[in-house]
Amino acid sequence: MAGALTGAAAATPLVPTPGEAALGWTVSVVAGALWVAGFVSLGRSPLDARARLPWVGLMLLLPVLGALIWFWWRHRYYPARRREQPAWDPNDRSAVVVPPRRRYGAPEE
Repeated sequence: MAGALTGAAAATPLVPTPGEAALGWTVSVVAGALWVAGFVSLGRSPLDARARLPWVGLMLLLPVLGALIWFWWRHRYYPARRREQPAWDPNDRSAVVVPPRRRYGAPEE
């Protein structure tokens, strides 16, 4: 069985094959692009600096997962805020408006 291995493969078992190298580079580039896209999206968000700081920490601590969590939160939070404030525009950078506090429980009448 040992004779079935070629001399090059037996001599350098830690060298990746060209397919493994291409897969590694592809995964690395996609992860890096996702990380950069998360920071760009966060930078363009209407959050103030104090609200961005935990997100930056999360993205630095967990690069790919932090960016994915940011995108998930943004796509969940923005439509909910638009329902509460129909005139709210997330791309408007003129003023940071603090959303109204949400009341949990039965609505008051």
